[in-house]
Amino acid sequence: MNSRNELDAALANAQRELDVARQQAAAAPNDRNAQRNLVIGLDQVASILQYSDYVAAIDLYEQAHGITRQWVESTPNDRQTLSDHCVCLNSFASVLQRNDPEAAGLLFEEALSIHRRIAEAFPDEPQALRDLLFSLNKAATNGKHRDPSAALTRYQEALDIARHLAQIAPNNPTAQRDLVVSLDCVANLLEQSDPSTALNLYQESLAITRRMVDAAPDDLGMQRSLAASLSSVASALQDSDPQAALNHYQQALDITRRLAAAAPEDREAQQNLSASLAGVAGMIEDSDRDAAIGLYKEALAIDRHLSQTAPQDFMAHENRAKSLIMLAQVTNDPEYWEDSIQLLRAMSSSQAWRERAGSVLKQVLVAYAERLDPPDPARAAELRAEAQEL
Repeated sequence: MNSRNELDAALANAQRELDVARQQAAAAPNDRNAQRNLVIGLDQVASILQYSDYVAAIDLYEQAHGITRQWVESTPNDRQTLSDHCVCLNSFASVLQRNDPEAAGLLFEEALSIHRRIAEAFPDEPQALRDLLFSLNKAATNGKHRDPSAALTRYQEALDIARHLAQIAPNNPTAQRDLVVSLDCVANLLEQSDPSTALNLYQESLAITRRMVDAAPDDLGMQRSLAASLSSVASALQDSDPQAALNHYQQALDITRRLAAAAPEDREAQQNLSASLAGVAGMIEDSDRDAAIGLYKEALAIDRHLSQTAPQDFMAHENRAKSLIMLAQVTNDPEYWEDSIQLLRAMSSSQAWRERAGSVLKQVLVAYAERLDPPDPARAAELRAEAQEL
């Protein structure tokens, strides 16, 4: 959505369609098509509400999930029923993971189990394989912070499938996009352990994406993918070729600025811009500190807005914390240190995010304490004591 008015209009229209679907489903409780339209209507309204009213969105997803689960219980071997249920599971989990990744993981795992069973029954069917590929990536992404090794195994299985599908349908844009996603997922987890392989995978992904953009220059989704690929290659080049890395980050920033300006209410476009700003800033910290600080501050303004407008979106809070930490490290301004600590403490109070946010909080407490040792040893001691308790 490009404006708040468009978003409100879309919500009103989706709500009207849901009201009609509810009436039709109530009048024909045994009509699967009427029930399916109700599920679609619930999903559409929930997807629009997920950032503005997270609780209401989750309630709608739970309603849809309850309907499709009843279908599975009544017809457990029906292919369409299983597919519809998996769509519902993945939609619900994709929103739930922003606040409760553990609960989301259970839904992703259920969808993966079903898609694997279908793929085993139909091993030569591209759609069955694509569904399995999708679920593997979803489950791996949700669990990569807790078990990166297991996530890598799933990503690599998904990449094998994606390569196969791209090979049998070389002119299919969907197959090429799936291959790009899988290449990036594997590369991302290999950046630290095998940077050379990661760079090769990222460059392969970028080459595919450039060809797709050349074929569809007006496709905004492909422009977004190109920016992401450029940033990934830049990240992998930071140590070996910093100038090339900066060039790639700047190309990505040019694209994300344009996309964000065209869609000011699009949270993903704004977050992509924030990430590109931070990428360029990180590369010029030593050569142009003032410019880097300016870019970091611009990124923080975006992240703060995204965080404040979606209080249940812990990933937005995490991005805001990262921007605060980067500014704290570059400027050594106590305000940024203290704000990042306060935010991470709040995130750590959530059971679902305690381990992930607590780990970052501990690092920040120690880093800030080191900066405070000469000017304020008492405060430094307090920070170290808090870090030891984590």
